[in-house]
Amino acid sequence: MEWRDKTLDELSALELFSFERLRIDAFVVEQGHQYHDLDDHDLEARHVFLIDGPDNRTLAYARIFREKDHVTFGRVATSLAVRGKGYGSMLMDAVLTSCAEHWPNLDILINAQVQVIGFYEKQGFEAFGDIFSIEHTPHRHMLLKAAERK
Repeated sequence: MEWRDKTLDELSALELFSFERLRIDAFVVEQGHQYHDLDDHDLEARHVFLIDGPDNRTLAYARIFREKDHVTFGRVATSLAVRGKGYGSMLMDAVLTSCAEHWPNLDILINAQVQVIGFYEKQGFEAFGDIFSIEHTPHRHMLLKAAERK
């Protein structure tokens, strides 16, 4: 197993298909969101993911991109088959490594679903501001300053 960190132009069709299937499974099917999963951020993002097994399934995925004066990431998902087995933490290690490599001096600002705030706090993020809704799901802003990254 090897983590992959690629731009859209670097992806194979199989890689794109595999992680898009995971994103749809996680956000459209499981969470019931009705929105266009692919958007313009996919064009500029770095896609960090892990594909494994004979069926080439993506086990974990996130996309990362710059927004004005900070970096953000989202579409964070792990396959049902590996949830609770540490893949989320491994994914965050890969995301933070990519951020350090490509945007070492920029803070990371994310919109985290409320139910996973504790997970991101373990990664060093701090929640701030009021709860707000994205696609009828409660979120909070979270920040990890560049100077405070591990």
